[in-house]
Amino acid sequence: MKFDILCAEDNFVGQRLVVKILEKYGHTVEIADNGSLAVDAFKVRVEQNRPFDIILVRNKPLLLRT
Repeated sequence: MKFDILCAEDNFVGQRLVVKILEKYGHTVEIADNGSLAVDAFKVRVEQNRPFDIILVRNKPLLLRT
């Protein structure tokens, strides 16, 4: 089974690694440089009636300064 995957990853090396591994198994991968761009990519694909099968998001803690 092959999937259409959206990956939100801000690190260039991480992006290349994810693409290389997933494409090796025949999946199609679209990279978004951050979560905001991932949401935009998701909306565009939904409007085109071609939603992603899988969305990968790395969970990074948000550092707040007070």
